[in-house]
Amino acid sequence: MDLDKLMNKHLTRYFDPSKTIPEETLQQLLRFLRSTPSSVNVQPNHFYVLAAPEGKERLANNPGERFQDNGEKVLNASHTIIPHHPGRCV
Repeated sequence: MDLDKLMNKHLTRYFDPSKTIPEETLQQLLRFLRSTPSSVNVQPNHFYVLAAPEGKERLANNPGERFQDNGEKVLNASHTIIPHHPGRCV
């Protein structure tokens, strides 16, 4: 995975549900995300990765007030990555 390309890409508005992130690419991305700085400088960071339709449906149906428009994106993306914040319920 070319991280320079990743960092210079624009965010997508829609996901193609027929495409899936290859496992090797997903693992590289997660290694990168784990090492990124956090607001309280606690690394490694931890994430929930949703790939199963049931988990994505549960999140899409309960996105929280700020993210109500993201249900379709969650369902169509091959994976949804959510940061884990210790001490907070997801």
